[in-house]
Amino acid sequence: MVANLRVICLSYDRISDYNEWMEKIKKNKPFKQSSKYRVDYFNLNGNLASEEKCRKMFSKLTMFGPDGRILRHSSSIAKFDYHLRDEKINVKGKLVTNNNGTKEPLNEAFVHIQAGNKIDTLGKAMTDKYGDFEIKIPNNDTAYTIKAEPKDKNTKNVQLLTQEGKEVSNFRKSYLKFEYKLLKADILELSEVPSDEDVALVFKKFDAGKQNELMVIENIIYGLQKFNIEKESEDKLMEVVTILKRNPKVKLEIVSHTDSQGDDASNLALSKKRANAVSEFLIKNGIEAKRITTSGKGEGDIRNRCTNGVLCTDKEHAYNRRTEFNFIK
Repeated sequence: MVANLRVICLSYDRISDYNEWMEKIKKNKPFKQSSKYRVDYFNLNGNLASEEKCRKMFSKLTMFGPDGRILRHSSSIAKFDYHLRDEKINVKGKLVTNNNGTKEPLNEAFVHIQAGNKIDTLGKAMTDKYGDFEIKIPNNDTAYTIKAEPKDKNTKNVQLLTQEGKEVSNFRKSYLKFEYKLLKADILELSEVPSDEDVALVFKKFDAGKQNELMVIENIIYGLQKFNIEKESEDKLMEVVTILKRNPKVKLEIVSHTDSQGDDASNLALSKKRANAVSEFLIKNGIEAKRITTSGKGEGDIRNRCTNGVLCTDKEHAYNRRTEFNFIK
């Protein structure tokens, strides 16, 4: 049972009379007052100051187990779900082999995850043509070991990646099998627990420290081969606006990256347009142009194996489409 719970009801209705709205709420309250929680009602009425206050009031919600283990955390305060009966973690990964510097997916490799004692097999799967696999395992405090048996018995090395193509670790070879002891951090990364950084929180730590520069990576959403910013990315950019307004001496460098799909020259031009679009959004919302510099790197800094001519999944390509915000004191 959660003690001292506070329920906050927000309305974005644009009405002329706030008191009239409050009277309506009093007559028909969605939540009734209780001894276990109290209820507050706010109407933002399209007021920017009120909306900024709410952003300060709310943050991501994280649930921990008694031992400090992360059970679940939300992508936003408005989205949180946790089912006590769901006692399994969905581990999603990718297996590749590194041949002369080229990472090639392991197709039809047998993968199984065992408990730390290597006696109980908790789940098993077969990789697809992209090397991807998915296994459900119990969500408990046991240690896990993941083992891989490539179809090609002459395979000399195996690497474990996320399905986005981010490297997790190398396997250790044991006879014809490969194995790796999964750490808790690996489980969190492979189970796709949302891990996008809260830019305001990261900047707060940076502002109090001695570093002169801070880089934060965001996935700003654009249309396919377009540079106009989608509505769903505006909240992320407004957080950057708030930081820059509160810290008028801080400058910002914006760097945009694309994936390798399409020709190099077009991707370079597109990345520059996307960086400029972000800059224009910030300027439009009150940030001085002289505080901002922009650049586009196209596909010049691919973070995974997905360079030109390599067959990759949409997830892997998406990992390379990003915008870097470099804050400079």
